[in-house]
Amino acid sequence: MCPQLSEDIGEGPIQLRSKARQEYPSSRAGGESCQSVLTAHVAAGVVGDRDYQNRVKQRIGELRRLAREGVRVRLCGRTERLPAATRTALERLVVETAGNQALLLNLAVDYGSRREIGDAVRALVEEVRAGTRDADSIDERALASRLYTAGLPDPDLIVRTGGELRLSNFLLFQSAYAEFWATSTYWPDFDAAHFKSALADFALRQRRYGT
Repeated sequence: MCPQLSEDIGEGPIQLRSKARQEYPSSRAGGESCQSVLTAHVAAGVVGDRDYQNRVKQRIGELRRLAREGVRVRLCGRTERLPAATRTALERLVVETAGNQALLLNLAVDYGSRREIGDAVRALVEEVRAGTRDADSIDERALASRLYTAGLPDPDLIVRTGGELRLSNFLLFQSAYAEFWATSTYWPDFDAAHFKSALADFALRQRRYGT
């Protein structure tokens, strides 16, 4: 199976994942290295709870350039807290890039994994209350279907750059059986050679999925 790719450049950790410490151009370079090796799903955390308004505004232009290069944009998180103009611009990008196939860029907007799980549980509870779901039907698949990432594959490989060894409240449920690969190299310096090293190590792993 080809590894899937995710990256958070806000508060958390390349799905694959990394700890990016610069603005989007560096993440763009790393993403291009990944794209040259495999078809990837990228989850980029562009904003967190504390700074989501200003940082999204700064990246709309770069996202439009990526869209012109065939990248499909998807949103993951609580977009309702964004300023109306910013939210409208992002939602327009989602619609405009729906048919793109070069890369799937999943933007984690105002995202926190614990809150994501809480929102999923509340959605399932509401379905039970409304009589549209039996409580006994709630299992892992049901919960996954109500997460912000519903419909996306779980990460196979999580790469943490900058020597970080934690999940940082990012894709906690989805990363249950992901493999980890850490490097002291920071994300702006993480290039195709580093990425290929991560993939080479991943290819030697025996996936056990909890067994």
